[in-house]
Amino acid sequence: MKRSSKNDLRIVQLIDSLEIGGAERMAVNYANALLSRVGFSGLVTTRNEGLLKDKLNRDVSYLFLNRTRKIDFTSLLLFVKYCKTNRISHIHAHGTSFFTAVLTKILHPSIKIIWHDHNGNRAFSSGFQNNTLRIFSNFFSGIIVVNKDLEVWAKQKLACPKVLFLSNFVVKETVSEGAILKGVANKRILCLANIRWQKNQTMLVEVADCIKNKYPDWTFHCVGNGLETDYGQQVQNLCKEKGLENSVFFYDGIADNATVINQAAICVLTSVSEGLPVVVLEYGLYSKPVIVTAVGELPELIINKVNGGIVSSNASEEFCELLSFAIENIEVREKWSAIFHQQVIENYTEDQVLSNYLNWILNSHENS
Repeated sequence: MKRSSKNDLRIVQLIDSLEIGGAERMAVNYANALLSRVGFSGLVTTRNEGLLKDKLNRDVSYLFLNRTRKIDFTSLLLFVKYCKTNRISHIHAHGTSFFTAVLTKILHPSIKIIWHDHNGNRAFSSGFQNNTLRIFSNFFSGIIVVNKDLEVWAKQKLACPKVLFLSNFVVKETVSEGAILKGVANKRILCLANIRWQKNQTMLVEVADCIKNKYPDWTFHCVGNGLETDYGQQVQNLCKEKGLENSVFFYDGIADNATVINQAAICVLTSVSEGLPVVVLEYGLYSKPVIVTAVGELPELIINKVNGGIVSSNASEEFCELLSFAIENIEVREKWSAIFHQQVIENYTEDQVLSNYLNWILNSHENS
């Protein structure tokens, strides 16, 4: 029997949208990185396009299904035709797109599904929310997870036995002329995250209120989609109540993260749940000092006061103290950023991650 090679792999990334987000960015990263590594690399988005479409290499095969219902037979048959025409061997389904992937496999049984779980809070969510996933996991050939809690959960709760904990990876981009952050240069604190309760921007507002009194020239910059949501409005109203209109600034999400990261002096993330956030790796890629909360895989990534700062989730006073320490000690910030940058370069770039990914798929392919 002929042994499969990387050229035999014909992989399409499946994602529900290309709006700004970590899972969406990883789908694009995988599609671009696989272009020179496998026989075929494509990306299909089911529901919405978005700003990240512009980050897709023009040589990556692309299709938009424009799905308008939970089960949309027109878009489903279009995807099945795409898979057959391009002789797709594997659907790499990100997040909730597993639903479309499984329906496709029912109609095209020879195709294999790799499901990529980016939801760092899944292991702690209710059983009801995961019932469909448990049933559909019978159709998976492999599962990729982004933190160790998810790895344990998937092995215990899902029907697919092949589970791989695999780090996210980042790709350095050219800094473009994009959004210019307000505030004083070298005194900007950036939180690059969609405005959602999981990202806990309310805690960031509490920290900003503390910092404003100590260091009035320093400003906070929240970049991400979701300002129009109920939670987004709640965060903005909290800023107004605390009189932080000139200390905390909000911007819509952008595709060019490098543009805003390079304008920041310190980068932060105040989440209550995470997998392995791509944006923190990007902070390190661009040599920025980071302060984060100890959720998801971040405690494995950041060692407090060695390569960054890390505090317990919701510990706003501790966060404020650590941020004050970083503001007052520029040499500490430079040390943190240098160590973390080297860590990202050595462990979280595409060569290291894609090598493990492709070897795992080939081994699974041979043994299935």
